[in-house]
Amino acid sequence: MTAAVHAAIHGVEIPQRYLTKSLVRCGLKCPRKLVYATSPNLYPQSRDHVDDPLLKHLSNEGVRFGEYCKRLFPHGVEIGKVQRRGGIGDPSSLEHLVAQTHQTLMSCPDESHRVTVFEGAIRYASFYAQPDILDMFVKSGEDSSRIELRVIEVKSKSWDSRHTVEEKMWTDKKSIRATFLPYIQDIAFQSMVCRLVYPDDVNVSSWLMMPDRAKKMVCSDPDLTDGMIHTVEDTMQAIDDSIASLVNVDELVKRALTSEVSYPGSKKGETFEETVTRWAEQLNHDNFGPDSFSSPIGMQCSSCEYRLKDPPEGTY
Repeated sequence: MTAAVHAAIHGVEIPQRYLTKSLVRCGLKCPRKLVYATSPNLYPQSRDHVDDPLLKHLSNEGVRFGEYCKRLFPHGVEIGKVQRRGGIGDPSSLEHLVAQTHQTLMSCPDESHRVTVFEGAIRYASFYAQPDILDMFVKSGEDSSRIELRVIEVKSKSWDSRHTVEEKMWTDKKSIRATFLPYIQDIAFQSMVCRLVYPDDVNVSSWLMMPDRAKKMVCSDPDLTDGMIHTVEDTMQAIDDSIASLVNVDELVKRALTSEVSYPGSKKGETFEETVTRWAEQLNHDNFGPDSFSSPIGMQCSSCEYRLKDPPEGTY
């Protein structure tokens, strides 16, 4: 008996499941983790993984750098974070955050104003994204009627602006370097969701914001307390004067979305965009469960952080 049939018989409503950036990252390690990560009561993570000091350190460093980057956008609005529960928050809270994000972004009417939101909520069908920074403004110059929406993913991975994107992120065969591929896939997923929500009148661009090794020896912590920076030029200058660099990755995102993606049990010829679309559909299918995803037993299983408890009969 599937979870959906079991719930229908007992009059229980199954909450909508959403595919998020974190779930995509889990799925690329092993698709079965899409089930495990959305069923934490049945498949808890091992304490060794939860308490891993290195993972905690990396997480803390990421949070610290994220807070630093927010200070470079002193006019930014903190939308808020969904309370996590099995990979996604309470639907009523989610709806509120999505509506608040949309209303805030749509308050950007002309060149005299720009809007930046932190942790904004973007939803389309079964896709859900919370980009670190969404920066919307009307482009000046010949294309002044065009609205630009920058999707900015903050990463604590170091960058060196003395080198070009071509040198650091592309291989000689014009594929994405393995060291940057996870970061590009993260921003690719979020940009894809934003394009689905704003398909016509908004130009969605993709950016990584990283600590710059070429600048950190000469820059100090930003002192942006007046909250008056609001033009694109002012913000870009503030970023130039900081230890962070804003790197455009539009071409890499395009390549990531349209290239064949590899993971345990991946389908030959299936692109990243096709894969995440299929996963989003499977998350809410009637027979959603461990058997929904064919993934071979392999080396990835020995380091799996999820452990099975005895599930109630007929549930997943």
